[in-house]
Amino acid sequence: MKKKDLQLLGIWNESPFSIWVWHCDAAKEHFYGLTKRYIHTFAYITGELNHQCFVSDTLKPLKSDFERMNSSGRLRYVRRMAQDYYTHVKPFELYIKKYRAARFRNFADARLVQAMQEMARLFPLLTMQAWYAVLIDIWFPSPKQCVSVKRVIGASRDHLGRLHAHSAKIDNALLREIGRRTHKSLREMHYLFPEEAICVLQGKDVPSSTMRQRMKFCVTTDVMGPYSIYGGSRAQKITQKYNLLKQGNKKQGVLQGTPANPGIICGRVRRIVLDREFKKFKQGEVLVALQTMVHYVPLMKKSKAILTEFGGLTSHAAIVSRELKKPCIVSIPNLIASLKDGDRVEVDAEKGVVRKI
Repeated sequence: MKKKDLQLLGIWNESPFSIWVWHCDAAKEHFYGLTKRYIHTFAYITGELNHQCFVSDTLKPLKSDFERMNSSGRLRYVRRMAQDYYTHVKPFELYIKKYRAARFRNFADARLVQAMQEMARLFPLLTMQAWYAVLIDIWFPSPKQCVSVKRVIGASRDHLGRLHAHSAKIDNALLREIGRRTHKSLREMHYLFPEEAICVLQGKDVPSSTMRQRMKFCVTTDVMGPYSIYGGSRAQKITQKYNLLKQGNKKQGVLQGTPANPGIICGRVRRIVLDREFKKFKQGEVLVALQTMVHYVPLMKKSKAILTEFGGLTSHAAIVSRELKKPCIVSIPNLIASLKDGDRVEVDAEKGVVRKI
């Protein structure tokens, strides 16, 4: 049987709990209301890295819809999508304001459940618009393509990224407190979906063997029905039907990517793949990452330049580099495999070229 292709969106240091909001059934139902298209998702976690993908075949009708539109039609389409985002983001902003300083240890179990349910109801209405911005970058990688469209949809994506930094702190505080009450570690709690975390709090435990299997290797997908998480042999069996995507191989010589903000500098490389590596980063180093998120901003401010393996002109790295006026190149194939800590490089973000020197 021929394996199905996946469209890689990025590789993040994210847990199943964290990605649930980005791929759950409610998110895709809301997106269907905007586009009349369903997209199937497929994510797999090995070690601490989560490979987030869409099933390629389900993207084809969505892309065809966009390609059939003229320029003004495309702009109207993404403006409507962005307007929907800004309408639904207001209740989520109130949720963050309500819980960002909350002392969850003082909450009764019912109030913890309420907070979890609020997050699970509000956040999924915002996420697929951000993924659409990622897809536009993938489909039209040239800086000269769909400039106005990227500007409109990229702004909402960046706005959500900033909110996610705050909501992630609330999530961790919630999970930590539920774990304390149910004698589970924060890492174990991160391998639950929100409804499972609520069940655990209510006394319906997830077996330790299931947790261990998930932490070793797991898949989250909706290709077989409702969005679910699979571990152990079931996860391995599911992956046999798909062409799993991996990081690039080591490449000698010049690396080429997409210039996101101009500038030419020389400096020492510091690779940051996992969050726990942040403390290694030093002032004036060249930040090399799979991609960046809001919590990378302190490193980006200290960096001399920013290089990412994934992402386009509306990615977090691209937008923040322009705000910080730092040279930046995104979408560099084989970046992580080709550079190591301490390598001295010339970054030519005018041409999108990285050379070892």
